[in-house]
Amino acid sequence: SFMKTLQDRCLALGNIMDRTLPGMYGILDDFNKYTGKDKQSDFVYDFYHADKISKYSEGKFCEKYEEWSKKKGYIFKDYLSTDFILVDLSIQRLYYFSKGQRMWSTSVVTGMKNVHDTPKGVYKLDKNNFSYNTTLTGSNDDGSIYNAQVDYWMPFIFSSGIGFHDADWRNYSEFNTKEYITNGSHGCVNMNHTAAEKLFNENFDTIDVVVRD
Repeated sequence: SFMKTLQDRCLALGNIMDRTLPGMYGILDDFNKYTGKDKQSDFVYDFYHADKISKYSEGKFCEKYEEWSKKKGYIFKDYLSTDFILVDLSIQRLYYFSKGQRMWSTSVVTGMKNVHDTPKGVYKLDKNNFSYNTTLTGSNDDGSIYNAQVDYWMPFIFSSGIGFHDADWRNYSEFNTKEYITNGSHGCVNMNHTAAEKLFNENFDTIDVVVRD
């Protein structure tokens, strides 16, 4: 069966790691703290077949694993004692962590599912790039241009113009777990005005942003 094959690959991967990459087995041991997924199974399914792992040096494997983990939006253990922002796409919620402790959270609306998905990954939010009372301009799917005035603009993916901002045109009831499926954003993380102001005024210079589902 598929699951039996996946389990066999996990075991093979573990055996290869023990022989060729001492100490690396622990990286994939147990479950991811925030996704709840088995890290080893997830790795085998998404990344590499076991028979290819042994072709890499330990350093090269670590590099490949880190690239893969960032794309998945996995959170490294180092983050757990630092400040970071977590955006959970699956439940449409933003969490703000300070020194590893969750300080506050809020409901958000992210990019429309399968149309303008907010990209998963790990990014940097820099206060030097914040803007107050800004007009965001872009194109709608029909080719028309939109101009959206926001009080708090906090970009974290410059290449695609994606960031956090208030969205006063949304009713408070729209900040729920399903709105993004049919009425999501163009990719930005929409926040209610109070939460956007709170994030805008948090005490940091730069902070990591982890987007995952």
